[in-house]
Amino acid sequence: MPTKGSRNKADSASKAAYTPGMEAEELPQLYQRLVELSPNGIMVNNGEQIVFANQKAAEILGGATPVDIVGRPMWDFIPTDQKEAFQNRIKAVLDGEDAPPILTAMQRIDGSPVEIEGSTAAVSFRGQPAGLIVFQDVTERVEMQKALEDSERRYRGLFDSAPLAYLPSRQGHILDANPKALETFGYTRDELLSMSVLDLTADTNAGRPHLTWMMGQGRSGNPPQNQRVEMQHKNGTAVWTSVSSNPSMGPDGKLEGRGMFLDITKQVQMERALDESQEKLQTIYDHMREGVLWVTMDGRITHANPATLDMLGYALDEIQQIAMQDIVAPEYADTMATNAKSLHQNGNLELKERIWRRKDGINIPVEVGISLTHNAEGNPSAMMVFVHDLTARKAAQQQLEESEERYRSLFETAPIAYLPSIRGQIIDANPKAQEIFGYTRDELLGMNVLDMAADTPEGRGAISKNIELARAGTLPRGEYRSEMRHKDGTEVWVSTSATPYTNANGELEGRVMYQDITRQVQAERELEDSKNILQTTY
Repeated sequence: MPTKGSRNKADSASKAAYTPGMEAEELPQLYQRLVELSPNGIMVNNGEQIVFANQKAAEILGGATPVDIVGRPMWDFIPTDQKEAFQNRIKAVLDGEDAPPILTAMQRIDGSPVEIEGSTAAVSFRGQPAGLIVFQDVTERVEMQKALEDSERRYRGLFDSAPLAYLPSRQGHILDANPKALETFGYTRDELLSMSVLDLTADTNAGRPHLTWMMGQGRSGNPPQNQRVEMQHKNGTAVWTSVSSNPSMGPDGKLEGRGMFLDITKQVQMERALDESQEKLQTIYDHMREGVLWVTMDGRITHANPATLDMLGYALDEIQQIAMQDIVAPEYADTMATNAKSLHQNGNLELKERIWRRKDGINIPVEVGISLTHNAEGNPSAMMVFVHDLTARKAAQQQLEESEERYRSLFETAPIAYLPSIRGQIIDANPKAQEIFGYTRDELLGMNVLDMAADTPEGRGAISKNIELARAGTLPRGEYRSEMRHKDGTEVWVSTSATPYTNANGELEGRVMYQDITRQVQAERELEDSKNILQTTY
């Protein structure tokens, strides 16, 4: 039953929504349209079943119209592990208690999961107390959050294994240090966490003043990259680094930096040995790694960076004498008109794979993106073309495909049974596995490894124990003798070896190999029987 407080709030909301001049009979129509057109799902539950739902609620829960869910028990849409918590929440709401916003899992009509976020409140529906649920589908957001967490785990792996020193900092104070930073500067992690980044610099013009200047530029939003800075090892020796940073302002307005220090000491020493008269602090970057071309609106190339020239085999003065159509492979020439139309409509062209032609006539795969630049009057004045050479990636992709083909060939022709599995569920089976156990591949794919184990200590008991050890990450390496059963019920003894690991979804996945040793076991039994007969006889 609605509480006095909730009725007052409802009365206030009704007054706030009223517009002078609006007829009283128009208000119900207005509220009805608001509910029908709401981007949120709205449902009313009387404690036993859903008695009202708008179109959005039906869509979120997998229905075509509200008719598909109205009249059904609320519990049809609540996963088993969430029912008790949801039931307690509905009871609290009907008892007039305030309930905080909820983020939970529900299930659609077809049983598929859906993440929802919403609020619940007590209402009166057709004179009876009921619970109002206003919610929205946040499945995509939850999945993105999981992806973000995976990304952060990958970042940590990259951070720890990176070949350059990472020193995240706040107001210059070091917050973390990867193993390469410990190696580069000679300090322990605890020592570095008590220091400022400036404490690691040399007391030279190329050291502390230069890094201080970089930090100042970062605060102004113009962080310089790949700057040579003279740092100092714990033992006092110079450490020359190429420094880049990606600074940002924290929520409290303090500068947070992600400093990257590439040790270039040997490089600097070599440069000094080659020519002591050269500038010691000459920057090591004068071009981007990606190709960049400036092109007029009629397609003439006016400038190209060194990466582009190297990619296409032209000198700068040569490429300035040709047009874009001269470097685009003939089979993609027709796309230029389409690209021009898209550029005029959107101001840019998203990355697309194309084939370009080098000066020597060789075609190379590239990824191209185009952005328009405008003059002071706001009219398009030129095109900036970004190009990435895909040759290495394509070659690696081909090698991967060839490697997978070799693996598949080995898998299919191996003289031992392969039964890869996820959580014990068989996901593939080679011909030898079908031969040893007597099942077809389709039959095996619907089975659990334990389905083929003999109901003996050496069978299901031993295999179950090994699965638990694998889940705990404590399964010793080696081969294990297990008693299995053929489809016809006869015993099959196998020597089993497994390589368990956790896949990207956090599931236990195993590459399990079985070698048929039935004859060996039978021979061992016969030998043991012979020994027993001899001992009994003599």
